[in-house]
Amino acid sequence: MIVNQNDTVDVKLKIAVSNNYNGSNPRFIIKKNPAIGFYEDKVIFTFPKTTQYTESIITTPAVSGSGIIEFFVDCDGTTGSVFIDEWKAK
Repeated sequence: MIVNQNDTVDVKLKIAVSNNYNGSNPRFIIKKNPAIGFYEDKVIFTFPKTTQYTESIITTPAVSGSGIIEFFVDCDGTTGSVFIDEWKAK
């Protein structure tokens, strides 16, 4: 998503994990981009481990320059799944 200096982004996610997911809680991460002030990947939210879909609205920190903001959800389980039902950013 394209951002300008001082912009924030609201991201709406619905996420759940399977019963047999054995990893850490899923995390919402902004990718490294020095042009907008993120000099390393930055975890800004950790989701609860629940089998029921949980909706979260996450507001990113303000960016310090113009560029592209990218984000992702990571997980580290070796068994089970993490499900994202809805993903919207504005």
